[in-house]
Amino acid sequence: MRQPILWLLAAIVVSAQQSPQEASRARFQRNTLVAIDAWLGGGPPPGPWRVTSPNNVTDVKHPLQRHGIVKAISSGRVGDLQVVVKRARRDEKPKRRDAEKRAHALALAHAKDELAFLVGLRGRRGVPLLLGGWLERGLPTLVVADAGRSLAAGRTVTTNGASAGDSRKLNIDGGYAALARAKPLALAVAILECFESFAGVGGLFLEDFRSDQFAYAAEPVSFALVDGPR
Repeated sequence: MRQPILWLLAAIVVSAQQSPQEASRARFQRNTLVAIDAWLGGGPPPGPWRVTSPNNVTDVKHPLQRHGIVKAISSGRVGDLQVVVKRARRDEKPKRRDAEKRAHALALAHAKDELAFLVGLRGRRGVPLLLGGWLERGLPTLVVADAGRSLAAGRTVTTNGASAGDSRKLNIDGGYAALARAKPLALAVAILECFESFAGVGGLFLEDFRSDQFAYAAEPVSFALVDGPR
């Protein structure tokens, strides 16, 4: 009777062990977070960055597409490269001191999620190239290469920077639909590579699954997740 029990216990132990791929992913994620925390604490950048201050970005236009409660998005240029500038933000005039602390913590948490995505998966297909960033009042501003047009059609921005319209009712951009008809196989491969990068390699989960979370380009065909998952 004892032998089947031993077999069962052995099976439980084996099933609880991490696979080599899972163990490698866990170490990779830990090392990424350590490097990010070091930079946020005044240490060196967590990667080969060509942008380290606002002076490296020119022709900045405010805002681009969205201006949320924890992030302001603008466009600009770094040399000849079109870029997107993502500035972590919080309520500028909180009513209470504890509210200010919570707003800062929320903005920082979202920025760290984005950094983990961009730093940890740098160079992977479907992940915008992180060019660098800097800190303002303890919150990071990140600069990434422009990944192309948004999948969401009709996205507008009001004069105060707020995004207009219900994000759950966004239509698909006409150019994306045309690309899907013209190059369906290339686009399908690009989509699969994007999801493999953040979900397969990164082990990340996308909570806000909306069309405006993605961007595409036609020449060459590419598909990217532009808002980092958690």
